[in-house]
Amino acid sequence: MNSAIEGETSSLKIGDALEFAQRIGMDAIGDDFVYWLGQKFGRSKDGNLHYVDGLIKSRDDLKLLEKPKDMQERMDVFNHYIKKAKGTGVGIYPRISAFFNPTYLAMGLYSFRLHYMMIQNL
Repeated sequence: MNSAIEGETSSLKIGDALEFAQRIGMDAIGDDFVYWLGQKFGRSKDGNLHYVDGLIKSRDDLKLLEKPKDMQERMDVFNHYIKKAKGTGVGIYPRISAFFNPTYLAMGLYSFRLHYMMIQNL
């Protein structure tokens, strides 16, 4: 099973997320269905994967973007989460985000803020 299915790209593995949801009485937990483009990740000393910065700093950097992967991998993860949640009383729903969040993360928070401030001063 690949690392995305096991929850490596999430802050919690699916089993831990389900346990947390049960303990605090959540009805459901979301699974991201977002095209996360142009982001750089790194591992912390404890081995967890974290967002580091965006890759898009100029128009020339747009060529670094990759096409979205086949949705089948994303559906496999979603279906795995549904199977793990079966019988727990916790539902799984697709969490769909607007374009804004992936955009500013692709640029990096600092770069996005600078570009936004420059546009405001025009």
